[in-house]
Amino acid sequence: MRTQRIGVLVLLAGLLGGALLAGCGGGTAGEGSTSTTASVSEKQVIDLVNLTCQAIAKDKPAAFTAINAGDKPYKDPANPGLYAFVYDKDVTLIATPDATVRGQSMKGKPDVMGRLFRDEIVGGAFANGTGWVQYVYKEPGKAGLFQKATYYSLVTGSDGAQYVVCAGRYLGAFDETQQVDVTPADVQAFVNKAVAFAKTNGKEAALKAFTQAGGDFHQGQLYIYAYDFTGTVIAHGGDATLVGKNLNGMTDPNGVHVIQELIRLATQGAGWLYYTWPNPAHNNQQEPKLGYVVKVDENWFLGSGAYGPAAVKPPTEDETKAFVDEAYAYVQAHGREASLKEFMDKSGSFFRGQLYVFALDKTGVELCLPTQPELVGTNRWDVKDPNGVLFVQEMVKDAFGATGDGWVTYQYVNPAMGYQVQEKHTYVRKIDDNWLIGAGTYVLPVK
Repeated sequence: MRTQRIGVLVLLAGLLGGALLAGCGGGTAGEGSTSTTASVSEKQVIDLVNLTCQAIAKDKPAAFTAINAGDKPYKDPANPGLYAFVYDKDVTLIATPDATVRGQSMKGKPDVMGRLFRDEIVGGAFANGTGWVQYVYKEPGKAGLFQKATYYSLVTGSDGAQYVVCAGRYLGAFDETQQVDVTPADVQAFVNKAVAFAKTNGKEAALKAFTQAGGDFHQGQLYIYAYDFTGTVIAHGGDATLVGKNLNGMTDPNGVHVIQELIRLATQGAGWLYYTWPNPAHNNQQEPKLGYVVKVDENWFLGSGAYGPAAVKPPTEDETKAFVDEAYAYVQAHGREASLKEFMDKSGSFFRGQLYVFALDKTGVELCLPTQPELVGTNRWDVKDPNGVLFVQEMVKDAFGATGDGWVTYQYVNPAMGYQVQEKHTYVRKIDDNWLIGAGTYVLPVK
């Protein structure tokens, strides 16, 4: 049975040009100190989050008081950057040792590279319970940028409300010149920002802004292009020499009529397209690209796109089913224990970008999940996606039904796309009367 989704959650993680915001979670105590948390392990971070969740579930007021005071164990004196902080469902920072930002809404506020990591954290928590988000952060009082990873977990407090508990660790210095992988949500947010700018400031000012080198509409590999509906370029942040040229008949190396397709999608209002285009960051080498366009009005439209992982087409349903069938054969040949070990290995033969194997027993206990190993051993029977789909129950129902297999559609985080939430079509297959395996393909609204 294929569960029909009710709506699409668009989790903005856009590369929006913006001012530097201090602090993880909006600026928390310890990030301006003279000590980084490079020595902090993933286990320490996860343990702190789990301990904080337990405290909030038991006595939310007392836990929040202790977190805000920076008391042990919620803030580690030996590692000033290791501390707990909490968001509510509206992305408001409601518990943190830093009183200057406590109570502030962090919705839509980017890090120094423009990633809406707080929105990702809260969206991921309500979509999937737990997970990691990586982002770039400039630590106050220090020169340079740093990579940081935050672990989050959804918890129900003693007051019955749901909260997102977080803690993080630094991963090392970040080189501002290095290429940053861009997700489809980054592209969509970037284009939507440009459209809003055009509608607020007018066409002339917008076209000037889109072609301004180093401006708000040049973020890493992201730039804005603008066309009229005849296919004439009226602004191009990647190649100014194209302005004024009509590219309507142009095809990419694979024969895709790129501009005609972009016009078709923009005429419909908005849309996505896979194609090949010169990458300015790589000496204009032809590379796969995923583009997104939006109509501004009846005369022109805007777009942008991403190279790298985002431009790789997701596997088809046939490829996904074949992958699960291959994993099924592996289980038959090697047995349960050896197979689960292989499936959990991110360097193994069954971890292929968006394709990976998960396993559940018939009661909903997670037996294997290489992208979120902290969930292995937990019962996920009642987990819902953002649209309320009880996808684990649907998987069990299909796998242990008459045919022993089936497809389920729901919203889930995509580890190959920065853990943003996307629609996923998953195929499951019963191994025996006790457990099942599955894998899925993520879907963009590409027309």
